[in-house]
Amino acid sequence: MSCYSLGSTSAFNRSKNTRDTEGSTMLQLDLNNNIEQRLIQIAHDNGYNVKDWVTCLLNGLLEHEELLEDLEDIIAADQVRKAINSGEEETYSLQQVERHLGL
Repeated sequence: MSCYSLGSTSAFNRSKNTRDTEGSTMLQLDLNNNIEQRLIQIAHDNGYNVKDWVTCLLNGLLEHEELLEDLEDIIAADQVRKAINSGEEETYSLQQVERHLGL
């Protein structure tokens, strides 16, 4: 897994720092090798450096509110799935719910 930092004034660098030399906040990404290689290839194929390509992807995501909402839904669903799998939450069939409600 590679660790990259994105900052507004710094180059796309492998780093563990969270601030660049001018004190601007940076975003650190931990990418698995497959994703890293795909991003590098797509950026290269389209004439971007990797930092600019990832910035473009993130900005594009943030500009489309429904995509961001979908991502939030996916995260919430994953949290529920984990709670069910760990036994913290239970699931019920339609018949069980109808019986419980007296329907």
